[in-house]
Amino acid sequence: MRGPCRYVVMGREVANATLVLEEVLGVGDTELTLDAGFKVFALRAPPVSLKLEAPPVAPAHAPLRLAVTLRTRASVNASAQLLLNGAPATSVKLLKRAGEEARCELEVRPPGPALYNVTIRAWFASASASVAYVLARGLELDAPAFALLNRTAEARVTLRAVPPLRLPVNVTVDGCERSSFRVEANSSFKLLYAEPCTARVTASFLNFTARAEIRWDSLSPVPERLLGVLRGGFVVPNGTVVFAALFSNGSRAPARVEVEGAPSFEASEPGGYALRVRAEYMGQVNETLVAVYAVPEELYRRASSALAELGEAPHLRTALEEAAASGEWGRVRDFVEAYELAKVRSGYGCPVALIAKRLAEQWAVSGDEGALRASKALLAGEIPLYLVAAALAAALTGRKLRKRRASA
Repeated sequence: MRGPCRYVVMGREVANATLVLEEVLGVGDTELTLDAGFKVFALRAPPVSLKLEAPPVAPAHAPLRLAVTLRTRASVNASAQLLLNGAPATSVKLLKRAGEEARCELEVRPPGPALYNVTIRAWFASASASVAYVLARGLELDAPAFALLNRTAEARVTLRAVPPLRLPVNVTVDGCERSSFRVEANSSFKLLYAEPCTARVTASFLNFTARAEIRWDSLSPVPERLLGVLRGGFVVPNGTVVFAALFSNGSRAPARVEVEGAPSFEASEPGGYALRVRAEYMGQVNETLVAVYAVPEELYRRASSALAELGEAPHLRTALEEAAASGEWGRVRDFVEAYELAKVRSGYGCPVALIAKRLAEQWAVSGDEGALRASKALLAGEIPLYLVAAALAAALTGRKLRKRRASA
C-alpha cells in the first residue's frame, strides 16, 4: 500500500508497506476474491496440468509402471485417483512447491490381461492413456527361404497373446538393406530385391523374438552339355538335351528342371530348337523360352579349333553359325576334312599339301568355292602332277616378283 496516509486494510493498519496474505482455496475453487475496502481483487489460481506416461503395451506378468508429471506455478498439496477403465485402482499424493515441476512414479497391477484406459484424475486436472496389458505366449515369423530376383517374398508375423488385440510388432531387416518398421500382429508384410542378397529379418514383441532368412537369387537354366553360345542361344551336342539351373554365382541349384514338360528333350536332328524350360526350387518357378542349336559335337569342335587357329576367317565363322542354325553341315565338313588332311601332309614337307592348305584357308577367309574344290581335288590326287608343278611354280614366281618389287 502506498499513499500519504495510514490505511486499514482487512483489519490491519498499513502505511507504505506490503501486506502478505496466505489463503487456502477450497476443493474445486479456482478463484480467490480479496476485498480491500476501497477495491475488490479477483485472483485466479495458476493453470495446472497433469501428464500421464504409460507404455502402449505391457506384459501381464509384471506390474504396470506409470509416471505422473504435475506442472503449475502454484504450490499443490492434493490427492489424485488412478482409474483403470473407470474403476478406482489406487490413490496418488501430489505434493509440489511453487515454481517447481513434480514427477511421481508408481506401479499398479491390473486385475488381468485386457486393454485398459488408464486415467489419473484430481479435482483440478486429469490425464489418460491407453495400455494393452497382454499375456504373450509366443511369436512366430514365417517367410520363404528363397525368392527369385525382382519377385516379392511375403512374410507373416503371428503373435499368440491374450487378449487377441491389434498389437504392434517391431521388424528389422539386415543384409539386403538396413531398415526398421512396425507391423500389426497376425498380419503380413512384403519384401523385394533386384540384386542377389540374403535378408535377415527379425520380429520382436516385448521379450519375444523370431527370426527368418530370405535369399534372393536368379535361377538360370543352362544345358548340362554346353559347347558354346550362338546368337543368344546355347550350342549343344545333338541327341539328348538335359538342362540344369544355376544361381547367380554359377553354382548349381538343387532345382527340378523340365524341358518341354519332361526331364530331357531329344534333339535327334541337328538344327535350331525353341525349348520351353521350367526350373522350380523351393516353391519358386522360372519358366522361359530358350534357343538351342543342336550340332554334331565332333565336327563342331574340329571346326571351332580350325577357326581358332586361323584367327581372321570371317567366312568360316559365318558358315559355322549358319550350319548350327540350319543343321546343314556339308560345306563345313568339306572344309574341315580338307584343312586337317592338308595340315597333316604339309607337316611332312609335301608341296601339294601346302598348296591345298592355302586353298582351304582361302575359302575360310573369302568363301571362294573354287579354292575349296581345288583343295579337295589336290588332296584326292585328281589334278595331274604337271598342273600341280605349274601351280607351285606360279606361286613361287609370284612370290619372287613381289619381293623384287618390294626391294625396288
